[in-house]
Amino acid sequence: MKVLMQARPDLIKIPAGDTIQVLKTKDALEDSGVDVDLNLDLTPDLSQYQLVHCFNITRIDEISVQIDNAIQQGCPVALSPVYWNMEEFLAKNAQEQITWWKNGWKRRKEALEKANIILPNSKSEMYQLKMDFKFETPYQVVYNGVDPSFYEADSREFIEEYGLRDFVLCIGRVCKRKNQLTVIEALQNSDFQMVFIGNINDPIYYKECLKAGGNRVKFIPHLPHEKLVSAYGAARVHILASWFDTPGLVNLEAGLAGCNLVVSNRGTAQEYFNDLVWYCSPDDPNTIRTSVKEAYHSPRIDDLKDHILRNFTWKQIGETTYEAYARMLNFRYISRVT
Repeated sequence: MKVLMQARPDLIKIPAGDTIQVLKTKDALEDSGVDVDLNLDLTPDLSQYQLVHCFNITRIDEISVQIDNAIQQGCPVALSPVYWNMEEFLAKNAQEQITWWKNGWKRRKEALEKANIILPNSKSEMYQLKMDFKFETPYQVVYNGVDPSFYEADSREFIEEYGLRDFVLCIGRVCKRKNQLTVIEALQNSDFQMVFIGNINDPIYYKECLKAGGNRVKFIPHLPHEKLVSAYGAARVHILASWFDTPGLVNLEAGLAGCNLVVSNRGTAQEYFNDLVWYCSPDDPNTIRTSVKEAYHSPRIDDLKDHILRNFTWKQIGETTYEAYARMLNFRYISRVT
């Protein structure tokens, strides 16, 4: 089986959650013996491939061209939508982008209808897609994954470099969607040390966060994998109070590393974490403050680590993706999990 993966052209230059999903899925499939290439061009030659796997219909302009190119060359398409309806977030935070979002609606529906199989990251994402776009394309849920190395997080490197431990951590790009400012404001009069790690997507928003945070808040740019694992190990609570995530790869990483989790009640997190985490509303600072306090003062939830390791490793995600490919191509499916 020879597969081409495609996504937005700046997938590597501007990394985000979809970048990790694409690259880790590719690695997992290759470990299972599938021949996978990544090409971010809009109209590559597909003559050597049996299928194209496209990711992320949020920025639909480029992905719709890639899907049409595959159809024109007679190549079947698997589509991971990485989708959540953004209207609530845009209405409250970026009204100037609502027109852009609505203008892509028709092409998103067409992409979902043109694909041969849809691979949502959860049942709840598929429900959202069905509600929004009313299509009948076959689907198979492929959950997001995590590297098992987070299970043995060692805090020493981070503590030695930054002198911080047992803090409230938030990993993610600094931008309105990830909602760091509301978290800072919610915890402003508390004794919690807050650490935010991630690239600055919105410099103006970052300055607002700095002004609101004072000396209880520390911002650290993007960290390499080893240091990031150590940061999770040093933290006590990880919070992601974003407007939506499916479910946020950092939630899986932090939970596997041993953090108690406070996660947004928007998006797909409840399907992943059940009652093993604390939930908050991104537009309600009271729920953020209460949830962080409860999570911080509660014992670490070892059942969460075991739950994530049992259900959401990239090896398992690669196996499910391979199964979907085989189903799509009418291959005889042979399990490759060992």
